[in-house]
Amino acid sequence: MTTRYGYATLTPAMEAELATIVGGQDVFDFACGRGELARWMVRHGAASVTAIDKDCLVQTRSKRIQPVKACIDRVALPDRIAVGVTVWPINRAIAGLVPALHRCDTVVYIGCNDAATMCGPQDLFSYLLTRELLAYHAHPQNSMVVVGKPLLEGQTRSPTQEEAAGLAAWQQIQEAGLVAPRWFGR
Repeated sequence: MTTRYGYATLTPAMEAELATIVGGQDVFDFACGRGELARWMVRHGAASVTAIDKDCLVQTRSKRIQPVKACIDRVALPDRIAVGVTVWPINRAIAGLVPALHRCDTVVYIGCNDAATMCGPQDLFSYLLTRELLAYHAHPQNSMVVVGKPLLEGQTRSPTQEEAAGLAAWQQIQEAGLVAPRWFGR
């Protein structure tokens, strides 16, 4: 059984993992869309969620959710962020996303890279490989990758199936001399 929150489809195992990660934490939801997952994270114990999106369509009465309508690189971020979340990020460079994730103790990526879908910019997948893998939940609709502290400088870890598929999709685009479309989605 799965439950859908905007683009994110979460299995019970993903929900349990995410609830543990966000419990009592100040969370930044990067490219939050309509904020469905931000509302879920508050209901499941997040101390607060800063929901950032250039189109930010978040409508909420919760005082624990702060909607921010801006591009990530235009937002003054704290030096340290407990948890950063990005769900189904678009397939082009997202100005400020990777620098923002550098500030996060824990990063949660939810998306899908397979034969029909690619989800996220190339620099995101390369960056995730420079951090310790804490959890990986694979699912046909989307997977969840959770990373923690940075590895030693210059080190990378082996990619999860999700990260490897994302990097492979970008490699195919580059080898074909194509430019990634603005959006591939289901």
